[in-house]
Amino acid sequence: MTPKEELERSREYSRGEVDREPSVSSTKKKTMLSDADGRRCPTCGTVMRYLDGVKFGHERPEAATLEHINPTCLGGSNEERNLTVRCNLCNRASGHAMNEWLQRYQHRPPWNERERMIEYLWLEVHDDSKAKELSPDFFRSFRRKRESMTANKGKGGEKIAKRSAPRNGPSKTGRKSGGNRGNNAPRKK
Repeated sequence: MTPKEELERSREYSRGEVDREPSVSSTKKKTMLSDADGRRCPTCGTVMRYLDGVKFGHERPEAATLEHINPTCLGGSNEERNLTVRCNLCNRASGHAMNEWLQRYQHRPPWNERERMIEYLWLEVHDDSKAKELSPDFFRSFRRKRESMTANKGKGGEKIAKRSAPRNGPSKTGRKSGGNRGNNAPRKK
């Protein structure tokens, strides 16, 4: 499941032994996002688009976004093993579901729950059928968030297109990249 190094780093972070990682360098981020242009999201199969220099929010579900699989708020690193590129819709849904989970614990979940969430997030990216099987509560939360975001209207009133159902099995697209569970550019105001 989760690489041992990421779990150990998260445990050290939860004890205050290591600091939170800084943001991923803009060069690394740009490279990973541009490499993902035309590839499929490892979670839902949407063909992702690299929107170089374009500011966007929820209205661009197909935008390639960088994300930490194990988020930096849980002690995740900037190592390649922990970075992935996902479509904007899956990245946002995962972030919203995780933020709700964090709120239940007032942003201080006990270690056993942190470990469980980190393992789920790893599976969400690499093997969603296993994620559903081993963590059905987290999986349902992610799917509900994704479905509610899909049903919402985008800017200008256009309906956000529904994406294909999640693939079953491990990602065939290789490592992706991630960051702060957000967009690759700031939102339009």
